[in-house]
Amino acid sequence: MTTLAEAIASPIRTVSSRVELVDALGNPVRDIAVDSATVSYKGEAAQMWGGSLTVSDRSLVPTGPDSPLDPRARLRVRLWWRIWTGGAWSEIPVGTMYPSDIDARAVPAGASMSIPLRDVLEEAQRGGYRGSTVQLGGMTVGAALRAIFERIMPDAVLEIAPSTVVLPSPYEVGGGDRSPQQDWTEIASLEPGWRVWSDRMGVVHGGPVPQPQTSIDWTEGPGCVVTELGRDVTYSSMVNRVVCRSTSPEVNPPVVGVAEDSDPGSSTYVGRVVWQADDISSDAVTTVEAATNMARATYERYRRPLETVQITIPQRGDLDYRQPCSLASAAVGVAGDYLVSSWDLTLSREPRQMTVTMMQRSIQ
Repeated sequence: MTTLAEAIASPIRTVSSRVELVDALGNPVRDIAVDSATVSYKGEAAQMWGGSLTVSDRSLVPTGPDSPLDPRARLRVRLWWRIWTGGAWSEIPVGTMYPSDIDARAVPAGASMSIPLRDVLEEAQRGGYRGSTVQLGGMTVGAALRAIFERIMPDAVLEIAPSTVVLPSPYEVGGGDRSPQQDWTEIASLEPGWRVWSDRMGVVHGGPVPQPQTSIDWTEGPGCVVTELGRDVTYSSMVNRVVCRSTSPEVNPPVVGVAEDSDPGSSTYVGRVVWQADDISSDAVTTVEAATNMARATYERYRRPLETVQITIPQRGDLDYRQPCSLASAAVGVAGDYLVSSWDLTLSREPRQMTVTMMQRSIQ
């Protein structure tokens, strides 16, 4: 019997998939038969998970709120990528999402349904704050995030990391036209490295996204499984000056932070030419230091050309956000270490290759 890692790396593999329905707590309800499924994972997006199902089982056509694929049933779809390891199937979850609008059509063979799948976070913010406000002043970031989700999605499974940063008082959400996603994103950003995200099992997290440690070698040469590699370099996004303004009602006059290329010897020195991004603003910053830090974060990201690399490989379900890997292709000038940003996977009777996109990185 081979290990999971050995089976994934093997040039000869047997892969399959499984789709099941789970309740709000993630408990299995039943497997369902699907013709195919797609999963789109975008690690840098506010909502990481998306996908779709194609179903021809007529018994699954919704006829009322208790039908398992009717969104009102509050069941979620969990998808599993499977690989044979010599004595048994090993399974990796590749998303837990809510079914959405159903397109059902009568065909000669019976029925055909196309069902989009929604990230748990997309479902969470659909109803907003239900016409109410939530008082968060004096709470830690973690407690504030928990309070938001308890209001907008009481049945969400939450895992919130410990936090020490405290929100100013008063701090209210739900009274304006901002979405819950805007609020939880801004609040989470007050803790360094934090974000709100949902994992493969549909659990909502507040905290840092774990950093995978295992590196994958996809450099060209004998045994390389990469069948196609593309490289894009973007120069038009470059900036050499960023301004951040506070919109907090507690600060009058508003504080401003600036980050810019002030080196006269630099090719992007602001004294020579100004490529300034639109001003950024936040009501969460109340000091010049905080505004400057926010401006500098944007400046550091866009001060150089940005490179994006995409590869096509045999499908695998184990890739995580920021998965380290090595790539090399002399033909298009790619060489070095990269981090996985997103991938697209098709689960069907005939295994297809998948595309994997790396995180943008600054280049000289």
